[in-house]
Parts: sequence; C-alpha cells; structure tokens
Amino acid sequence: MVIVSFADKKTERVFQRQRSRKLPANIQKRARDKLLVLDNATCERDLRPLPGLRHEPSGEDWPGPWRLRIDERWSLCFDWQDGSARAVQIVARPR
Repeated sequence: MVIVSFADKKTERVFQRQRSRKLPANIQKRARDKLLVLDNATCERDLRPLPGLRHEPSGEDWPGPWRLRIDERWSLCFDWQDGSARAVQIVARPR
C-alpha cells in the first residue's frame, strides 16, 4: 500500500468504500478512483503521465505539496515521502 496516512476520517472512509456524510455524494466515486490510482502508484512520477489525472503542485490555497483534481472545486491533496503518500485528504477550494 502506498497511502500510509490520511489527514482526516472522511477521506479514509471514501478510500474504504464507505460513504461520508461530510462530503458531497457526487464527488465520492471520482475521489475513490483517484485514491486507488494514488494507492497503486509506485512513485510520485507514476502519476504524471496519466491523461485526465490532473496531477500538479498544490499551490498556496491547498494543503500538502501535491494534489490530484477531482473537479474544479475539489482536490485530493497529499505529501509524497519515501515512496508513500501521506496526509491524504479530500479538500474543497477555499471560497
């Protein structure tokens, strides 16, 4: 497993195929798909060439140095250390 820690329970629930009442239902399947891709990556570089994955540095508005966009408002933010994703969380863009 590449994901070694989650920043919150709601993200961990989505990863475990459980519903989270704290997240909109319409983003949970897409978020789970991206979590599975992240979990199967063997290195951060594996995330770059996948079309539509939208892997990018997170910038100032987002926690963690990396993110995978779920849609225009929601992203999966994480830190990559020693071949593992850490502090993974589903986050909405601040308004």
